Amino acid sequence: MDRIDPTESDQNNSKCQIKRTAIVSRLFFDCAEINCDGRISKVALQKLASGIQVGDTIEWSGRLWVLAKRAEDRSSDQ
Repeated sequence: MDRIDPTESDQNNSKCQIKRTAIVSRLFFDCAEINCDGRISKVALQKLASGIQVGDTIEWSGRLWVLAKRAEDRSSDQ
């Protein structure tokens, strides 16, 4: 986890002092399984921004997990 400048966090509407990022590993009908620093957690879908997909990198905004980086399209490999 990276420490962030508190003035920068105010611009992102987050008061978190630590930038949390995770990768979405699975989606269920009511929750998502995410990998944050090697720890697997389940998160209610209401805590994820809309459009999040398996493989996406997400970050905590202070209220919900938002898209940080879209997963690469794997369908072109087939």
